[in-house]
Amino acid sequence: MIATERIKARDLMSSDVVCLSPSDSIRDAVRLLEEYRISGAPVVDPVGKLVGVLSLRDIARAEHMSESWIDCAAPLPREASGASSSEVDFDENYPILEDYDVHALGQATVSDWMTNKVVSVGPKTSLRLLCQVMARDAIHRLFVVEDGHLVGVISTLDVVRLLAES
Repeated sequence: MIATERIKARDLMSSDVVCLSPSDSIRDAVRLLEEYRISGAPVVDPVGKLVGVLSLRDIARAEHMSESWIDCAAPLPREASGASSSEVDFDENYPILEDYDVHALGQATVSDWMTNKVVSVGPKTSLRLLCQVMARDAIHRLFVVEDGHLVGVISTLDVVRLLAES
């Protein structure tokens, strides 16, 4: 049996996190998500403070997409903000850069399209509480923050791996 109170966020988190800056262009953000095959990334300011998150769900809103993509696309999965450690199939489920409306991409920046509400925990948060927060908020990733600065990310896949290995 896993000691859910003894395992802490710092024990599970990935500290090598792909991050975006609020001033990054949406075009560059989409390229980065495609390159790393991730469905979202935290947004940090120049000193590393977590200020938001940009997920494929944020950038794949209908007003950002080309008409041809809207006409033939299947709906995105309910939660498109998978974790940094999970890969997504961009060919089948998610739009790629060419699917976006050229005018919507224009001069848009990450700060224009990101979600400001971010769920985060501290490094000493127990596995039990991590799971409760993920279930309560129906999210697939938690950002680990210390003194306001991003230090890691925990995904549902990280939790599942822990359970599978125990």
